[in-house]
Amino acid sequence: IIRYGYSESSFSVVVSEEYDGQASAIVLIPGQPQEGTVSMGEYSYYRFNVQENTNRSVTFTAVPITGDVKYFVSTCTSGQTLAQCTMPTSSYKTWYSEDTSQQTALRISTADPHFCTDCIYLVGVTTDDTLTQGSNEHSAHFALTAAVDGTTVRLQDRLPFRATISAD
Repeated sequence: IIRYGYSESSFSVVVSEEYDGQASAIVLIPGQPQEGTVSMGEYSYYRFNVQENTNRSVTFTAVPITGDVKYFVSTCTSGQTLAQCTMPTSSYKTWYSEDTSQQTALRISTADPHFCTDCIYLVGVTTDDTLTQGSNEHSAHFALTAAVDGTTVRLQDRLPFRATISAD
């Protein structure tokens, strides 16, 4: 890959592979939005590694660019390979986002009984006809961000991000 520019710029390259006909989960970098597209009735998968002794809440934020998205989250222990983990779906998940055409944020508190460290959070993003009803779109384009409390979120040109600030 060669990148040439006349001024300061930044970019990221996403490489994915298939295992038994299924695309592997794309790694989420803390605080860096990752663009994705998902077709109606299918899932795009992502993973977020949380290091041992990380005693801070984890937040996933999805901002639809076109269409509507919802996502499901589960965990996998760090000793397992991704092939041994069950990817989250609407019928198999630990947490899930609410259906919305706006940003959805899911915060997993350290007090949650399923919160884990030294593990992998798996995220399955989808769209379906209940979300695209009345629309000619059969897919959704979105930006997904994962972070632990205290992570700086990188803002990117032409990529929306919305957040709230607590009064604490």
